[in-house]
Amino acid sequence: MDWFRNAVFTPGADRDEVGAGLDEYVTELRAWARRHVDAPVGVFLSGSLARREPGVMSTGHGGVLLSDLDLVVIAAGEELAQRIAGTLKAEMLERRPDLTTTTFAVDVGNLRRLRGSVAADLAQGWDEPLYGSAPGPFPRRDLTDRDHEELCIHQLGACLFYPPADAPCDGLRHFRPGRGMHAVKSVLESLRLRVSVAGVRAPTYASLLAPESSEVLAAEQRDLAHRAIRARELGAPLSEFDDLAIPSVLAALSDRLGCSPTQASLARAVEDRVRDLTGVLPLFSALAVLLALGPGDPPLDAAIRGLLARTSDAELPTSRSARDQLVSAASPGDLGVHLPLWLDIREDYYTRLGDTNFGRVADPGGHR
Repeated sequence: MDWFRNAVFTPGADRDEVGAGLDEYVTELRAWARRHVDAPVGVFLSGSLARREPGVMSTGHGGVLLSDLDLVVIAAGEELAQRIAGTLKAEMLERRPDLTTTTFAVDVGNLRRLRGSVAADLAQGWDEPLYGSAPGPFPRRDLTDRDHEELCIHQLGACLFYPPADAPCDGLRHFRPGRGMHAVKSVLESLRLRVSVAGVRAPTYASLLAPESSEVLAAEQRDLAHRAIRARELGAPLSEFDDLAIPSVLAALSDRLGCSPTQASLARAVEDRVRDLTGVLPLFSALAVLLALGPGDPPLDAAIRGLLARTSDAELPTSRSARDQLVSAASPGDLGVHLPLWLDIREDYYTRLGDTNFGRVADPGGHR
């Protein structure tokens, strides 16, 4: 497989070394599946590896893959898909602890209902299954403005709530790049949102450098895209993006919501959008935006407290204690959030995202 088809800056030596490691990973996955899977199953890639633009950090000992292996397991029946996905994830994490494997389980009957970034990335890797075969054609899924907005706010939330120090969590190497990588992705997702709002498709980060994207981005935005793509692909330098992430996202959201990029107008637009919604994901997303605007203004503080209260009442199937702690962390004198809790909220985010994308649970406040 050409793992770096859409990468721009990754050195050839790192492509060869990391690519060989990924080929070995696929060989191990296929060998395990042939021995242990006795039902028709397809295993596909989503995420940056499906887009063929993974992040790689060059070290003195060679290249190290920074991206997750996001595997989508498709089988006849949700229970079967979940069982195989869980076993496969545990097996590959044990076999290849140097790589981070994540899995999504999809009932083949729900395949055409897939939406969002998972579906868009999956469509790009559909013709090259890691195991099994494709159960028919998969329709191309272009990312909508709403999808780009969701990706933007997700990375913004990571910047706000991620522990500032680069540190592993529960031994998962995925978290070691820490806040810096989320800052870079916040910038990139904000640029993809701006391009999308202007009517241009941006299926990959690299597509921000394409002529059609360049036509709708200002000169400083084109330069920013170049620097951010390079930093993300190479894992460094990241520090310059710490102060760029939040203003980049807020400016892009202003374009998306059609309001001026001021604290008051953006806060009003965000409040208006979630006024009648009850799903925890849009409420938490709105909360992330309001926190990014900077607490201190009394009306904004009141809006934040109101959203926290509504988030507390929202239906949430997992990590309820983490959500309760999030709410209690915002006392009248402190509108901040205990940073490590973001990892639990992140887990909730993916749970709800999966439910919405995979058609298992209808979320009335979900993705529109």
